[in-house]
Amino acid sequence: DNNGVSVVNTTENQEKILKVMRNEPNVSASKISEKIGLSLRNVEVNIRKLKAAGLIERKGAARGGYWVVL
Repeated sequence: DNNGVSVVNTTENQEKILKVMRNEPNVSASKISEKIGLSLRNVEVNIRKLKAAGLIERKGAARGGYWVVL
C-alpha cells in the first residue's frame, strides 16, 4: 500500500506522448505519431490508456480542443 498514492507505470512511448502534449497542448494524435515515429494506431491506443489512468484529459472539442497533462 502506497498510503493512498497511486503509482502509475508509464511506458517509454507514453512518456514521449506526454512530453509532446506538455509542449503543445493542442497537438493532434496524428501530429504526435509523426513527431515520435509511432503509428497513429499505437498513439491512439496509448492515449486511451493514459486517459484511463487519469494522466491526461481532453478539454474542448475534438478539433480545437487541447490536452491537459494531470
